Amino acid sequence: MVMRKNTRLVSSLLVALGLLCGLGATPVFADDAPLPVDASLEERLAYGEAHPDDDLGTYTAGSSMEGEPLAAALDARAGNGSPYWGGSNASKTFYNGYDEVFASPALKVIDVSEWQGTIDWNKVKNSGVDAVILRFAHSTSHFDKQFERNLSEIRRLGIPFGLYIFSTAQNSNDAISEAYFTQQIVSKYGLYDLSLPIFYDLEAFYDSNGNPMSPNSASAYEGIVNAYFNTLSGFGINNVSIYSGRWFTDTYLKAASVRPRVSWIAEYGPKLKTSFSCAGQYGWQYTSSERLDGITANTVDMSAFSSADFVNVLNLPDFALADGTYYIDSIAKDSSSVTVAEDESLSLYGAQGMANQRFILELAGSGAYRIKNEATGRYLSVVDGNAQSGSTVVQAAYAQDEHQLWHVRTADNGFYIQSALGNWVLDVSGGSTADGTSVRIWAPNKSAAQRFTFASASTIKTDTAFAIKSVLDPQLVMDIYGGSSDNRARLQIYNANNSQAQMFTFKQVGNGLYEIVNVNSGKPFEAQGGSVSNGGAISQYSSNGTCAQHWSIIDCGNGEYSFINSKSGKAIDVPGGNGVSGSALQIYTYNASDAQKWTLAPARTVRQELDDLAASSKGLVKEGVEYAIGSVSERHVFDIADGSTNSGANLQLYTSNATKAQRWMFSYDENGYATITNVKSGKVLDVSGGSKKAGANVQQYAPNGSWAQKWIPVDCGDGSVKICSAIRAGFVLDLAGGSTANGANVQVYDDNGTAAQRFRLYTAGEVSKVQTIDSQSAVVMSSDGRVFDVTGGSIDSGAALQLYSANGTIAQSFGFEFDTEAGLYAIKSAKSYRYLYAQDGDIVPGTAVKQGNLSPSTPIYNWAIEDAGNGLYRIVNAATGGVLGVGASGKLITVFRGDVRELSVAFTPSGFKCLRSEQDADAAVHMSDLPDGEYVVSSSMNYSFVLDVSGGSKENSANIQLYTSNMSNAQRWTVSHDEKGYVTFTNVGSNKVIDVAGGNASSGTNIAQYVSNGTYAQKWIVAKRSDGSYLIESALRPGFYLGSRGGKASNGANVELSSNQDNSRFVLLSTTPSVAKCDDILPEGYYTLSPACSSSGKVTDIAGGSSSNGANVQLYNDNGTLAQLFSFEYHDGYYVIRNVKSQKVLDVAGGELIPGANVQQWDGDSTNVNQLFAAIDNSDGTFSFVNKATGLLLNVANGSDSAHANINVSLSNGTAAQKFSLHQVTEFLSEGATSFESTAASKVLDVVGGSMEDGAAIQLYTPNDTLAQKWYVSKVPGLDNTYEIECIGSAKVLSLTDEGKLVQLTANGTDSQRWHSALSGGKIALQNAATGQYLCVSGSSSTLGMVDSLELPGVRFNAKSVGVLSEGSFTIQLMSNRSQVFDVSGGSTNAGSSVGFYSSNGTAAQIWDVRKNSDGTYEISSAKSCKPLDIRDANQVAGNGVQIWTRNESTAQKWKLVYNRGEGYAIQSTGGLVLASTNGALALCEDSGSANQRFAFEKATYIPPALTGVQWKGCAHYSSTRYGEDWSVIVIHISECTSLSQIDNTFWGTREASAHYGVAPGQIHQYVGLNDTAWAVGNWEWNKRSVSIEHVGTTANPPSYATLDTSAQLMAALARSKGWRHLTMGDNVGIHKWYSSTSCPAGTDVNWLVAKANQYLGN
Repeated sequence: MVMRKNTRLVSSLLVALGLLCGLGATPVFADDAPLPVDASLEERLAYGEAHPDDDLGTYTAGSSMEGEPLAAALDARAGNGSPYWGGSNASKTFYNGYDEVFASPALKVIDVSEWQGTIDWNKVKNSGVDAVILRFAHSTSHFDKQFERNLSEIRRLGIPFGLYIFSTAQNSNDAISEAYFTQQIVSKYGLYDLSLPIFYDLEAFYDSNGNPMSPNSASAYEGIVNAYFNTLSGFGINNVSIYSGRWFTDTYLKAASVRPRVSWIAEYGPKLKTSFSCAGQYGWQYTSSERLDGITANTVDMSAFSSADFVNVLNLPDFALADGTYYIDSIAKDSSSVTVAEDESLSLYGAQGMANQRFILELAGSGAYRIKNEATGRYLSVVDGNAQSGSTVVQAAYAQDEHQLWHVRTADNGFYIQSALGNWVLDVSGGSTADGTSVRIWAPNKSAAQRFTFASASTIKTDTAFAIKSVLDPQLVMDIYGGSSDNRARLQIYNANNSQAQMFTFKQVGNGLYEIVNVNSGKPFEAQGGSVSNGGAISQYSSNGTCAQHWSIIDCGNGEYSFINSKSGKAIDVPGGNGVSGSALQIYTYNASDAQKWTLAPARTVRQELDDLAASSKGLVKEGVEYAIGSVSERHVFDIADGSTNSGANLQLYTSNATKAQRWMFSYDENGYATITNVKSGKVLDVSGGSKKAGANVQQYAPNGSWAQKWIPVDCGDGSVKICSAIRAGFVLDLAGGSTANGANVQVYDDNGTAAQRFRLYTAGEVSKVQTIDSQSAVVMSSDGRVFDVTGGSIDSGAALQLYSANGTIAQSFGFEFDTEAGLYAIKSAKSYRYLYAQDGDIVPGTAVKQGNLSPSTPIYNWAIEDAGNGLYRIVNAATGGVLGVGASGKLITVFRGDVRELSVAFTPSGFKCLRSEQDADAAVHMSDLPDGEYVVSSSMNYSFVLDVSGGSKENSANIQLYTSNMSNAQRWTVSHDEKGYVTFTNVGSNKVIDVAGGNASSGTNIAQYVSNGTYAQKWIVAKRSDGSYLIESALRPGFYLGSRGGKASNGANVELSSNQDNSRFVLLSTTPSVAKCDDILPEGYYTLSPACSSSGKVTDIAGGSSSNGANVQLYNDNGTLAQLFSFEYHDGYYVIRNVKSQKVLDVAGGELIPGANVQQWDGDSTNVNQLFAAIDNSDGTFSFVNKATGLLLNVANGSDSAHANINVSLSNGTAAQKFSLHQVTEFLSEGATSFESTAASKVLDVVGGSMEDGAAIQLYTPNDTLAQKWYVSKVPGLDNTYEIECIGSAKVLSLTDEGKLVQLTANGTDSQRWHSALSGGKIALQNAATGQYLCVSGSSSTLGMVDSLELPGVRFNAKSVGVLSEGSFTIQLMSNRSQVFDVSGGSTNAGSSVGFYSSNGTAAQIWDVRKNSDGTYEISSAKSCKPLDIRDANQVAGNGVQIWTRNESTAQKWKLVYNRGEGYAIQSTGGLVLASTNGALALCEDSGSANQRFAFEKATYIPPALTGVQWKGCAHYSSTRYGEDWSVIVIHISECTSLSQIDNTFWGTREASAHYGVAPGQIHQYVGLNDTAWAVGNWEWNKRSVSIEHVGTTANPPSYATLDTSAQLMAALARSKGWRHLTMGDNVGIHKWYSSTSCPAGTDVNWLVAKANQYLGN
């Protein structure tokens, strides 16, 4: 969108370069009175009439030299092919200049304004244009003069269209004003028929003088964009997007809240060099110069847009749903849900409320979920991981593959469910809504067939009235405005008043789907008019069954819910989260904010009466007990017809047959309502259809928690009960017609008190709960001599028991274990370890007796033993009341008491022991091995892996695995001992216990969690081993331990029973360890901590000498730094161990309990237990340190003696890795070159003026890296902690005069020149040896003085090790005669010229550039020639001389600078020889320390000859700053001028262009300073980062080599000023045409020029 001038011609160069891109730029005049934000449309239009030139002024989007930022998009325009269109008009494809598809299908879109004049839209429509974007305004002041006509024409012709407004907003208030204007235009012209969005055009704009006025930061545009979009959203206008240029987008529109809103980008080159973050349709404006039939006034912008239904869901935000169970309902059809069909395929079906429509969402990390079907327990998975449109979604077992991972992406309406394999989403095949329609994955296309809502499987009571309270304020509730009963009365929030207008009931209409009905009006509320837009109103309306009145429920936890509209997928929302009484509610995209969360408070209704009756009758029937329910007159019982297990099977009366179809269990809810569950089917008694009519049928049905399934048993006082329905008052179970015949129907009827409504409840008989025999292993003999025997000696569950002739085998031995608490026995086969039970717990005589589980897990395994007299006993099943007897076949059965088949038996001791008491004794022995408490259970094979409940599940049977410790509740276990010493492990997160699956005591049996049931499958004997680890033995059977499959310790390793002790060792780590306090036994002072495991003297060290929180603690070579010094602070029995340098303390990261937990440094004091340690004196000169938080000891990992070995905490093992020696340190300075930086002033010690004279004052000064700020610290021999501090620049020492002044003096060995080091606040303090006072900085002027106190902040310095010499230009002087300096013989610049000594004469031949190499050596090069100092023939032998030579970066050109205190520098070759002066010559020799081998470096200034003759000319057009940038590239231009004077005139003329330099043979003119920005390259960003050189010459007559030679000298001088040793095309040298669309510098021999410049640089 190119803006043009209306009164002046734009430079043809600007147009040719395509630099005026963008929707336009406008001057904004300072003297304009601003319009108010909420000005009316009429006021805005009037303002526009009064200011007709506001957007048509004399200055637009910049100049070719200064560069509009949008022009950054054009930098490769001339380098490749052009974008082009393919395909047909019916289905276009758009390709970039690299033949890559940009969009297919693609839309050809133009944008127009009044600049295009009067358009013939009939021709435009026939030209192949698919859509048009109309400008309606320039900011708020100018209404486009062609907009009304353009709009009328395209509507007449049916051309799809969008809009744009050019923004000149400088702040959020401006943006709000533009948003108001936009709304006014939308309203006035009814712009609700847009096919493309309203685009907010953001780009640079300028005032009438060309000064930039647009904001220049991403934060500023973030405020502007949010203000514009939020304001329009408040008006219900949400189809809004952003247009901008590529550079502008990536620079100023990069904020996270802005970038996704950019969907249309301009860049006029072969390829769009950025990507879109928007999720939907996107467009590329690839040219501003299209010629189109029907538009004759000017060219037009052309764009390629993706198809309107394109959506990239990967750019949509993940939505975080809580782990839980949900229905997945389709937006395409109300109350239809994703369903797993009988063949386990995924289909769409109407709501059934069944488990195959419920899905469990399990968070899998990175925002992804696994989706498990409740019915199958299997996961949704893309078949074979092959993602493409139409790929089948199947059920699969758990796998750690992406094809089982799904993202829930927020859509405008509902959610996309996206496969982690890519941009593919769940899709209802063909958009069909018929039952059985396949659900698969497909490319996103915005259709309703791809959008879903989630409804929590938890249900809302449908017979209770609720007040629906806002989580924003519980005093605000949903309310029908004015208590109205009228249709369209608005739903609002209002102060609670307990009126019926604030009470609502829920009517279930589908899976998790409800009508929400106002009690007062009886009408449900709906998204008014079926609205699907954000901000849509919510009102009540007569029930019409539409999905606009249906709401799914999201259970947010903590009793909070969100309500999602079935049609739109949007949530009930308090606008703006503004919790004010009277605020009308709206629908809005679901975001789970408090503005969309509600709580339900029951309102007292008729339901209360039933609640009271239920509460008063609760407990009449026992829970967990099986009953038969019979009529009062005859022995007939409730029966499910045909023993069916189907929902809907009929309830009838029938003769008792002892099947489970006639057995019932009662369970109460918290309000006292009973659910009556059929034992066989697991389904519950249910009033068909929830009918409230007398005579309604009663059936069994899947539990759904509805009132039709709740009952109230009421005692009638004569042993009978009536069973009241919870549907309504006075509604009871009734035998139809009072019949008691087989098949008599059971119904509900009004209570009439007849016998047909009275029933009896039957259950198993009571048994005697006393101990009659001791627990023992025995053979059980009947009166006929036969004994109890497991048929066939089987060990299988389900094997029958029989009477059989005694044979002495283990199959005839049984253990009798008495449970004193239950008063009953468990009977265990000694062979199989399985317990005996009465089959099915049937109360009918003849029940078989078999062996079953490995633990007596249910009452059917419990037996009473009654004394029958004469040493004989009767065995009675506790669950059924049946006595053990024998059937005709010899099999054991249960019979009624007194039955002739009843057995009386005797017990004789058995040699096969299987007594529980044996394990009891073992448990008692080990009871004290492990205290009760909370633990992490860590594998001894790898401490990092701990017992973990898979996925943090709270469900029964969730697997137990090994997993990396994360300290979550899923990995924390409460250890509790029972009175016998058995241990139960209860997970803190789920409150469920470790359980042996199925009670099966055999190797490989899986271990899971399960609700505590007290069985031995959940009990363990925990025995401590000598190495501190534990064996955890199952109480089911000796010799089986908690272990990992295959002995592996890795993430996901399965935990199971193992008979291999080596795979079964664990460490139990208390989460609240008890660490005993210690006495204050550690000395004061500063110490290194050296572990006994280090034989090389390594010490504890803060990695990298860091002062940051989280820096690692490690073992390192003793280097004498403060990062290796620690002090000990005693606090009530524990120490804080503080690092001297950082003043931070040792800290166990995160309080991690696992051995090997990392130790770091952190801010700290005595309040953080992670940072407290008890010290233990090992009586061998070492100490150990026990962390209070973890109970673990400070430890060197693996006992290593390596540098960087980690310091952690670990279990006590008595090794040298946990014993530390303390070595006191009293000296805190290191010898060597040092900078002293004051912590109070951030300045450094400095010799005033860099003087080398005695008595020169010492000051604090801004760091400048000169030798006057470098000090050489050396210890005074024979004296502890005493130093001399010498200025390297002057070789004089830091001294304190008698007057107390700080100066430098020649060293004389007195105490006033000697200094002690001390510590203050972790920093160095310097104490004068003569006075005992400390060097101190005071006052705002940073004055230096001496003080007595060590506690003042001003005494603290950072002593930093520094290089002995800074980079720069120097004369190199003989230390013994500083008038003699390094000199290139004869001032030559030729390679091979000798270097020797000569009297100082200030010539360039005596100035040397010193640059540091990456390997720490230095290059010393002649400033005059740029050639490095070089060893002749690269022969490093004594006596060989030196020369200057072309740079080759060999070792012959690398030197080490060694500072010798009081002597100066030695210049040393890489071979170890040093330079020495001998009779004016320089040669290599062995270092003897003589004066002729020592040199001084003195700063010097060198101005290259190329710059001495530069003439300053200045210019008219440039910017007097570089806007925070620095130049990093030299750009070569050709001027198209034949003389320098012609260039001078050009830059002082009207042409808005400039350069830094112009060059002709032997002449250089300068127009712009190096610190200022020339308008040169046509690209603003590169203008700021470049120096431009114009050359006299034209395309026809390119610059001469004489001109280029002068330019090469200039370039070398510029490079030298930057410290560059080499010039390289594409790195620090560029040509104009690389940065904008131009041929410049056509014909110039740039390669010769750069090569020549490198010669001048010594290359």
